[in-house]
Amino acid sequence: MPDSLAVTGRLLQEALPFLMFAGIFLGFIAIGIVAMVLRHKEKERLHKERLFLMEQGKEIPEILYGKKEKKEKKPSDYRTTRIWLLAIGVFFILIGVVMTIVITITEGTQEGLPGLSCVGMGGALVLIERIIYRMFVKKNGSGTAV
Repeated sequence: MPDSLAVTGRLLQEALPFLMFAGIFLGFIAIGIVAMVLRHKEKERLHKERLFLMEQGKEIPEILYGKKEKKEKKPSDYRTTRIWLLAIGVFFILIGVVMTIVITITEGTQEGLPGLSCVGMGGALVLIERIIYRMFVKKNGSGTAV
C-alpha cells in the first residue's frame, strides 16, 4: 500500500507543470466566455429598451444604439511610459541581483547564473526607456527628463 502512494505522489509531481498550464489555459478560456456572455446580455438589454420605446412611440436616444463615440487620438504620453519602463526595469534588476546572490550563496555559482536573465530583462527595459527619451523627448523638447 505505501508503495502505491509513493508512485501516485511521484506521478502527480511529474504532471504538476502540465496541470498548472492546463488550469491557467482553461481559466483564460472561461474569462473569454464570460466576457462574451456579458456583452451579449448588454446588447440584448439595449434591444429590449429600444423595442419598449418604439412600442410607446417615443424617440430612441443615440446611446441605445450601442455605438460608441470615436475619441480623438491624443498624443502619446511618453513621460508616463518612460516612468513605467524605468520602474519595472529597476525592479527586475534588483530582483535578479538578489535572486542571483541568494542562490549563489546557498547552491553555488552554476545554479545562481539563471538569475542574471532577470537582470538582463531589467537592463533591456531601462535601455528601451533611454531610447524613447533620446528619440522622442530630447528631439522634440517635450516632457521632462526623468
